[in-house]
Amino acid sequence: MAPNSNKMYDCYVFNAPFLKRITVIGVFKDERLLKQFGCDCEDEDASQSSFINAELKDRVTQKKIKYYRQLAM
Repeated sequence: MAPNSNKMYDCYVFNAPFLKRITVIGVFKDERLLKQFGCDCEDEDASQSSFINAELKDRVTQKKIKYYRQLAM
């Protein structure tokens, strides 16, 4: 992977004609930016995104509360 001028990362896939499917797993800063990329795939993981979002929010909130509690001491 290499950063580009749009502050995103370019990834090169070799042997692409032989691939049937590519799966991307990642944590995105803003999911709305993904709409600019086309996808001819099914929305099979759409239900999981809400679970992941809730889990991330809970963990970040817990870390923030823990940080401020330690700061107060």
